[in-house]
Amino acid sequence: MVRKITYLSIYFAIVLLLSLVPNLGYISLGDISITFVPIIIIIGCYHLEKLGASIGFMIGLGSFIAALVFGRILFVFPDISIIPRLLLGIIVYLIIKVLGKPKLWKTAIIGMTTPLLNTFLVSAFILVHNEISDLNIGLTVKGWLTLIWINAIAEFIFITIITLLLHPFLVYLYNQKPFTSKNYLMY
Repeated sequence: MVRKITYLSIYFAIVLLLSLVPNLGYISLGDISITFVPIIIIIGCYHLEKLGASIGFMIGLGSFIAALVFGRILFVFPDISIIPRLLLGIIVYLIIKVLGKPKLWKTAIIGMTTPLLNTFLVSAFILVHNEISDLNIGLTVKGWLTLIWINAIAEFIFITIITLLLHPFLVYLYNQKPFTSKNYLMY
């Protein structure tokens, strides 16, 4: 268990690094910002199984801290920044569990669904929050949704390609023996 927690802390450090260093985890292209941070959830869920799902919480926390540091007013609300990413981690883990052993087409499914789920969950929580308390986002809901889904398409393409390139590594992580005292030298 200590090894799993150690690996999890490494994933958390990577997430914080990608979230807090400008233009590292979030690549800005004009009005859109492509994030590849959810790839860490995919890798973590293959590597640490259930424990890897908690990386979603850390991505949300990183987004929340980055919003406070960089003034991204929309994500200073924990219900927008943390809860959707926590749910994303859980859902991605469940999808990986249902699909089983990674094949190229299964990796493609994970790569395609993760950014779409991320965008859908964050958008849904933004709309719910906006219904409860006006966010004053400066755009109409229709204009804002158009912008967010353009961003979703860019992330969809980017993350799917990166996930497919990581397929051999994901197969390697999946095939690792469980963490036991007998095979601790493998890790």
